[in-house]
Amino acid sequence: MMRLCLLFLIFITLPAAAQLYQWTDEDGRTHYSDKPPPGQQVEAPGASSVPAKREPQPMPAESQPANLDNVTYSRPAYSEAFYLRHLLRTGQYDQLNRELEFRQQAVERDNTQDIALRSVYSTFASAENKMLNEINRWVNATPDNYQPYLARARCRGVRGWAERGGAYAHRTPRDNFSRMQREFAFAHDDLKKALAINPRALMAFVIQISLAQPIADRVAANRALQEANRMYPDNYIVRRAYIRLLVPRWGGSWNEIETFVSRQPLDTSANPKLKQLAGFEDYERGLEHYRSKDYDLAIESFNKSLTTGPNSATLYQRGRAHYWLRKYRLAIDDFNGAIHLQPDIDYFHYWRAKAFYYFGSYSNALADIERAYALNSADEDTTEFREKIFRNYNHPELSDADNNLARQMVEKEVAKYDEQNQFKQSLAYLVLGENESAEAVLRRLTQLKPENMKYARWLDFALFRQARLSDIVAFWDGVIARYPDNAVAYSERAGTYYHLEQYYRALDSARMAEKLGDPEAPEFVQRLVALTTRPEPRLASQ
Repeated sequence: MMRLCLLFLIFITLPAAAQLYQWTDEDGRTHYSDKPPPGQQVEAPGASSVPAKREPQPMPAESQPANLDNVTYSRPAYSEAFYLRHLLRTGQYDQLNRELEFRQQAVERDNTQDIALRSVYSTFASAENKMLNEINRWVNATPDNYQPYLARARCRGVRGWAERGGAYAHRTPRDNFSRMQREFAFAHDDLKKALAINPRALMAFVIQISLAQPIADRVAANRALQEANRMYPDNYIVRRAYIRLLVPRWGGSWNEIETFVSRQPLDTSANPKLKQLAGFEDYERGLEHYRSKDYDLAIESFNKSLTTGPNSATLYQRGRAHYWLRKYRLAIDDFNGAIHLQPDIDYFHYWRAKAFYYFGSYSNALADIERAYALNSADEDTTEFREKIFRNYNHPELSDADNNLARQMVEKEVAKYDEQNQFKQSLAYLVLGENESAEAVLRRLTQLKPENMKYARWLDFALFRQARLSDIVAFWDGVIARYPDNAVAYSERAGTYYHLEQYYRALDSARMAEKLGDPEAPEFVQRLVALTTRPEPRLASQ
């Protein structure tokens, strides 16, 4: 079972299956199985999958290595962002507040933990109304806690930037600025409330500086910087937010950047991350070269910046430069490093997916684009590339099909109740990549024979090729409503949730399949448990 967990791709003629997996091992041997390849990935918690309470723990990526020479590719696995979103979605607000307070206290004890604090609040950096509505419910449920106000300010800030758009100021309509300022005003109100409850909330100062950037409010930004540095003398994240205001495109200058860096305790601070501020100018110069499509010069600047230490943003930008030079292997290496340092950044996974795709590693491309989409389903580039990959997914039962015979089959007149030939015609449509037509035929067949799981699985596959995974979930929901003891339906729904990287929901469905006697469900349950369990934190090496 779990046939939607296929992670094979055979491109050009073909699609992917809701039934089997194909992969090649390290020795070059091809395997077929109805279970995912060993070591495959998983998503975020469902209410019945995780205890309502658990002790917060250090995040696995809190400690960053001194170098990334030994970092190699690994498929996306456990996601802290998915876990926090699960707590938010399922209304486990007390636990969510505890998790965020744990990060705050960690920074108060040790300022070098500030990147982990920034990372968890990035979970709420979404411009979607759904995120804002969920945070509003959190605020209403726990109004005496500072954490939901910070999260909403983070969300409002992103919404404001989205309203402004990415164009230069002189090309941005005034209405855009007005809408941005409206969102920012809400964010400022939330920051005041958060700081009234907890004056030491470090993320509040980061967000304040972010809100000051598009209007070049140096006074407000400097006030936030000084206050944060007074309480957290070794912090990196507030200084990193502030230095962005000093770049020429935001009204600053290279001299201002150099002056700012010269005044920071780079050599005396207990936080080695501060040394990377010395590489910020080279990073920004690299971005200028990148925007001018001078990719070799961009890489030179990024290389210089990285001599001050491993930085996810710099690795990511260098990876993009390598990508445009069609040096896909080098691009993948850079994206590996960036994701190792910051595993829950959607566009890191999007660009690695593109690099893998053109490098010819299609199953890895699929894994990354699924993670990128799960982290940010609103991104248009991610959605478009995801649909491209899904369209090319192949089913092993179709791999040897003859296109000419398939064309003859679809042009054949088939009686409405000729079940056998209707089914053959649906497969012919799939061979030709006419997935919508295949769907229409298979919809009729599943209505005619709703108990026939073969038809149901092929409909699943036709929808999968169209990247309509939410529709697949809805379809299996309907099957389960009609046949509540059908293990296949639970298995397939679990597989679909798996591809959506909604691992906690997948776990609930897989456990039901196991309870109903699916012999392969226990192994899938174990894999999902691993994907919903926070790994042991790595030892600090920096």
